[in-house]
Formats: sequence, C-alpha cells, structure tokens
Amino acid sequence: MKTPTVKHSTRDVELVFSYWNKKKIVKHRVLTDRIKRKIRGQLKHYTVPEICESIFHYNEVLIGEGYYWTYKWTLFDFLQRGLEKFMLEADPYNNFKTTYPVSKPKPKVENKEYTNRFSEWKLADSEQRKELEKKWSKQK
Repeated sequence: MKTPTVKHSTRDVELVFSYWNKKKIVKHRVLTDRIKRKIRGQLKHYTVPEICESIFHYNEVLIGEGYYWTYKWTLFDFLQRGLEKFMLEADPYNNFKTTYPVSKPKPKVENKEYTNRFSEWKLADSEQRKELEKKWSKQK
C-alpha cells in the first residue's frame, strides 16, 4: 500500500523562510528551490511552529552570552545539520553553555582599512614590510 504524500502549502514554506530572515542570522534574498525542498522535507517530520521554535533557540544561543556556539549556518544548512540540535527537547541552552568565561567579540574593522594596508604592503620592499607589520601589530 502506497503512503500518501503530504503536500505542504507554499504559505508554510514561506512562513519558515520569513521567520528565518527576521532573525537576521544569515539573511537570504531569494527563496530558492533548494531551500524550498529542504523546508518541505523537514515539514514531513515537524510543524511550522516546531521549526520556528528551533530557529529561535539557535538564534538565542548564537547571540547570547555564555554560549560557545558561534557558527552561523544558512537556512539550508541549519535545516540539514542543526534543526534537531536546537529543539527544546535537545536542551540547547545547557548543551552549548560554556564553562569558561566568554570574551567579547572583537570590534569589526572596515574592510577598506585592510584593503589599504594590503595595497601599501604589496608595494613595499621586504624591509618596509617588516616596519609596516610592526606598526600594525602595535595598533591592535
């Protein structure tokens, strides 16, 4: 006997996609067919609220202090690798809690500064490069 296939509405897929983008973990511009298929695949096993709840826990662990988890997945990768890890039943708040003091993230530096540094370094000879590297290491 053939098992009936469950068709999930486009709305369900769009709800998961929209919720993901609202969290601004890795914001996607387009809901691709690949992501749609992955969401539909997970909807065979989980409800929209369960998937969104897992996304919520992932985001909380990702941005929260006291957790060692810092890797940002795309929605596709999250659904493939992390959905179950961040379900409430999996206890993500304790599983990803660090027992060591967490240092604050380094301030972001504009890429333009590094581009300018690289251009300067590239034009310099070996002695000038050593001087530039000393100067830049002191600025940290």
